[in-house]
Amino acid sequence: MPLILTLGEVQQACSEAARFAGEQSQLTQRPAGLSTDSRKCRAGEIFVALRGEKFDGHQFVAAALAAGALAAVVESSWFDAQKATSGNFIIVEDTLFALQQVGHTIRKRWGKTVVAITGSNGKTTVKELVASVLAQNQSVHKTAGNLNNHLGVPLTMAELSHGHDIAVIEMGMNHYGEIARLCEIAEPNYGLITNVGRAHLEFFKTLDGVAKAKGELFEYLHSRGGIVFLNADDAKLKTVLPSGTKAITYGLHQPAQVQGKIAGVDENGCVTLAWRNQNIHLAIAGTHNAGNALAAIAVGEHFGVAPEKIRLALESAQPIDKRMQILRRGSLTIINDAYNANPDSMRAALEFLAVMPIQTDGRRIAVLGDMLELGDAAPSAHEEIGVMLRELPIHAVFAHGPNMKHLAQAVGETKWVEHFENKARLGAEVGRSVRPGDVLLFKGSRGMAMEEVIEKMPIV
Repeated sequence: MPLILTLGEVQQACSEAARFAGEQSQLTQRPAGLSTDSRKCRAGEIFVALRGEKFDGHQFVAAALAAGALAAVVESSWFDAQKATSGNFIIVEDTLFALQQVGHTIRKRWGKTVVAITGSNGKTTVKELVASVLAQNQSVHKTAGNLNNHLGVPLTMAELSHGHDIAVIEMGMNHYGEIARLCEIAEPNYGLITNVGRAHLEFFKTLDGVAKAKGELFEYLHSRGGIVFLNADDAKLKTVLPSGTKAITYGLHQPAQVQGKIAGVDENGCVTLAWRNQNIHLAIAGTHNAGNALAAIAVGEHFGVAPEKIRLALESAQPIDKRMQILRRGSLTIINDAYNANPDSMRAALEFLAVMPIQTDGRRIAVLGDMLELGDAAPSAHEEIGVMLRELPIHAVFAHGPNMKHLAQAVGETKWVEHFENKARLGAEVGRSVRPGDVLLFKGSRGMAMEEVIEKMPIV
């Protein structure tokens, strides 16, 4: 889908001082899109040469142009030194800022409704559920995967077309000010924070700090007269909701405008959610996903989606890769929840494992990697999970990473626990240890890539 801006309008959007060098007649063309990866840049797209700590996109400008890019957005320091003469160039001081401004300009030109979603846990799942529900009535544009940062959000906005009725945008952060900046780019009309959990404590130090950073979404919406979908079950969220903000509440446990309850859990750990006169049978595992589904219900109901359509949308939603995926490997049941981890999501995953049914000779086994970005709280956070594990009906724990030593020590002799610094040795030992009927949970922070261990599992 081509951009809704011409090449000349992209130049103007980048910055007031942006220069153009190239074929003037092509300024009226509509680019095929934006790309920051020369390997994926298609003919007719604009290649944006970004700089990072370990890379410099300017090294790949020639390759992108050779592949058919309509133009390249480059920094003046590079262009002036290169004295490039072949190709179209938009020349700026800062290519990242230029990318963000283009995304923002396209959002303004498009001019319709944006729903922003953030939170410590579940934001990608909620984004997918909300998009699925809204798609029952409207043409929805949503964040692809979890492209939710200072690059992903403007790239997502750039893909908007006039055929889209509404956009569902995921926002991630690990520092103060990042959500505020993403709001400046996406200009949401509605916002939802799934929850406040102990993620990124290395940067925020306390749960209050996490709430303050996430609450930048609420602050933005309050300042613009927007509407918040408020999880009434999370007390921290109420502390960062500015007085007078328009809010629609939803909850499983606390009184709310959109009220639901868990009516049952099947043998795969999938919840039946009771709401109004509907019993919604989710295909995604974990009781925590009842709250995620209720968030989508609140959004859908506000936008006029009929209850029956909401039910159908939620029941058709499938698990997201590496997020509570239930896999079968022979007689083994594998819970792939390896996308990320913090103390709250780790606790939820282990509690889920603890109630998974097992065969007569089967066992529940947790294969865990470090929870990262916890700073000084890392030792105590891992110990806390270890203490919790003592009381759960989980038969064995295989732990990987330096922080997992604290968890292993806290588990002590209450159950079979082994700690590994080397992931290959961990995988080999887990592979040797499993037997028919076992249920295994794989979980850790993204940097631990615990899904790599799943690939080593035998078929038994």
